[in-house]
Amino acid sequence: LKLSRILYEQTLKAEQYPVSLWGYGGETYRGYYWKQEFLNAGKTSKVDYDSLLAYRIIATDYPILAGYTTWLKTTREQLKTRLMAVGEQQTDWPNTVKLDVISKFLEINSSGATISAVMGAQRIITPLDFKEGLNCGLSVNYKWRTQGRLFRLILERLNRPLADMETADGGPAAPLRLTNVHKFAPYWLNMGEKLLWGVSRKIAGRSLWRKRDAGPMGTAYPLNRWLRETLAGLEDENWLIPAKMYSAALYDPERLQTLLTQAQSDNFRYEGLLSRILTIEMALRRVGTSL
Repeated sequence: LKLSRILYEQTLKAEQYPVSLWGYGGETYRGYYWKQEFLNAGKTSKVDYDSLLAYRIIATDYPILAGYTTWLKTTREQLKTRLMAVGEQQTDWPNTVKLDVISKFLEINSSGATISAVMGAQRIITPLDFKEGLNCGLSVNYKWRTQGRLFRLILERLNRPLADMETADGGPAAPLRLTNVHKFAPYWLNMGEKLLWGVSRKIAGRSLWRKRDAGPMGTAYPLNRWLRETLAGLEDENWLIPAKMYSAALYDPERLQTLLTQAQSDNFRYEGLLSRILTIEMALRRVGTSL
């Protein structure tokens, strides 16, 4: 479902633009994957893998599986082992470098499938993933990458009016200074909300509220309508009728039905989760096996 949406969106874009510039790789330049290290970032070789999983990897707060707690524990243990095998290849590296390597490992799994899915409709360029840029970004002192400082300085140097525009996270894209500190109030509010949301998940095992929408949603393409029409077609073929799903036994019946009902509304936020449900359903139907 996720790749289907991307294909649909890029097909519409290709009618106007033959080439699309994507931001894959941008996380490397702003230290996204080591934010959860807080004051320990860059000061030790030890990586807090539990925080990495809690804040960056296992982000869904929708307990859809039957026996969710058991499955979550098993998944965390397997993922932690896998990520440690990647990050601890050089045990004496700073934790920021280890997490940069882990981020590229994770990105390859997602970006490769996404890019290859749309190349037939539109040429995709990911300049932030070019080898020269990555080598430069990884070589920069980690302090210059915190809070997007590197990106902000580059953007301001290239295009000051563009850097003064508000970002989706709130506040301008320009570097923080005394002259514009008041403009960053929405940004810090958003960052604080994200931090508290993550802490609540780590302590309580689930989020205590839905994340606030900090920026405008894209409305240039009719994706909400596309999702509703796609789901209607899948239901007509019994793909998303719980009583007829091959994989129904995996899920909590009430939560599954609630998820499918929510999917019919605008700005549905669990498309990734629904995509994984469909992937499992497709695999089971392919081999003719019900659980």
